[in-house]
Amino acid sequence: MGHIIPLVEGGLAFLTLELFLFKPTFLIYIVISLSFFIILGMLIPRKRFLSGREFWHYLSTPLIFIWSAVLLFIFLENIYFKHFFIFGTTLYLFLYFENLLHYFITTDKEGRNSFLRMTNLMNVVSIFFLSSGLFAIKTFIQLPTWMLSIIFLIFSAGLVYNSLSILKIKLKEMFLEIMIMSLLITEFFVVINFLPIGFYISGATIAIIYYMLAGILINKMKHKELKYMRYLITGFILLFVVLFTARWV
Repeated sequence: MGHIIPLVEGGLAFLTLELFLFKPTFLIYIVISLSFFIILGMLIPRKRFLSGREFWHYLSTPLIFIWSAVLLFIFLENIYFKHFFIFGTTLYLFLYFENLLHYFITTDKEGRNSFLRMTNLMNVVSIFFLSSGLFAIKTFIQLPTWMLSIIFLIFSAGLVYNSLSILKIKLKEMFLEIMIMSLLITEFFVVINFLPIGFYISGATIAIIYYMLAGILINKMKHKELKYMRYLITGFILLFVVLFTARWV
């Protein structure tokens, strides 16, 4: 089971996204199928490793990741990059489930820290996919910013909640932190929406800001002390590189 589930998850997601590449009108069926595969992949280890509440904890990250990937995939143009995007997305989904099952089996501190790093990185990528896709919707479909902000707020709250739940923190003990973090990153989402830059750069900027804020918050909840210099230095360097090399329009 340790390798079969990740291989099946990655393989089914790869084939489904490749089908979407040639049948874009199947959008609803593609999203439903991908969601079903991920839920099924979590149901199998649930009987052995997870309680009912924990099942929902670990389900949110891969679901938001694949939904956000599909959203951004809609706006990709280059056919070769689309194939590369599908391969990278499904490979990361495979690695996530591989790491998840290893964490369930070992249940030690090293396994938890490894899975936490994997989850945090997936969340950063999800924020990039999600925010880039929403900015693209704003550009091409002209949906109101308040509607996009509500979607972003809900999804970002789910990602923050998932990371903190790995630390075995009860919801009532982290509810305030989740709300503050989600509202703060959503405020940045609204502000960056008005900058004259492309939606990929906007998405990358939001992802970097999320990386900084989430890293500081998780370390505070994990170690009970505020460690922020590493995240701030890395984040500001990345922001400088992204914004300096961006094409302002």
